[in-house]
Amino acid sequence: MASTPAAQRVRQFLRDHPSGPLIVSVGSASVAGIAWLADHAAGRPVELLIGDMKGRNFARASSTDRAKATEFVSRKNVAIKNWYRTNRSSDGKSEAHLKAWVACSSRGEPEAFLVGSANLTVAGLHDNFELMAVAAAEDHGYLRDTVWDLRRRAWDAKPQLLERLAAQADTEPAHVQTPSRSRQGCAPAAALLVGAAASGVGVGAALMARATRRRSTRRDR
Repeated sequence: MASTPAAQRVRQFLRDHPSGPLIVSVGSASVAGIAWLADHAAGRPVELLIGDMKGRNFARASSTDRAKATEFVSRKNVAIKNWYRTNRSSDGKSEAHLKAWVACSSRGEPEAFLVGSANLTVAGLHDNFELMAVAAAEDHGYLRDTVWDLRRRAWDAKPQLLERLAAQADTEPAHVQTPSRSRQGCAPAAALLVGAAASGVGVGAALMARATRRRSTRRDR
């Protein structure tokens, strides 16, 4: 039985909790992932907390996804936050790495939690083996304390993210999936190695012949 993509689990969670503020905390995100969130969060208020906001995470995207993500982040009811420690050798946590989707009531109180391993990226949502599960009611207190503590520590990162979205060039279409190694199998790799070996023999022979001609020419001189 095939594993369920994380995106399907998140979509079901949002269908079960279609209104009210949404809090999303992930370790990392991409332009395509934020564009996906824009499509599925509709017009509801969203607080997106990203642990790792390095520019390389936002360098590859289609112009369509980049425009959609920029429009979403620019909304007044969308907050972007970030948190990490620059001194990782010091005591305490070093990076916001949790993956949690929190559906809140109109008053901002948490009503349901979806937790797991998937980041807000194409790989996390669609390609990887990930786990996303709705938390049991007895875990809500622990989850609320952890997420709310992180929210208190985090800082506003909307200007930083908008700068990242604007500064990077479009280099790759969104949602392009390359075949995995398991799908490719061994045959293509073996064929590639054989071709490379054959090419290497041909080049090597030509270089040896050229060197021989050069030595012969020097002796004749």
